[in-house]
Amino acid sequence: MRRPIIAVLVRRGKQMCPRRYARIDNAIPRYTQLLMQYGQPRDVVEFSHADTGLQIGTIKVHAGGKLTTDYIWDR
Repeated sequence: MRRPIIAVLVRRGKQMCPRRYARIDNAIPRYTQLLMQYGQPRDVVEFSHADTGLQIGTIKVHAGGKLTTDYIWDR
């Protein structure tokens, strides 16, 4: 099965925990759940496409557990 969506957690400038997903609709809720459970302030998850390298969006964790998102369809 092909998994063209790549989600990478960036913590303190280091890329950690790369995961591949079949659809963006699966990747966003799952990584949001992981960030809510294990995320630390200043963690960033970057979603991109494996073939084109296009960055689809990011989720950032702020102090107090606040999450902010930025996706290409919001611009």
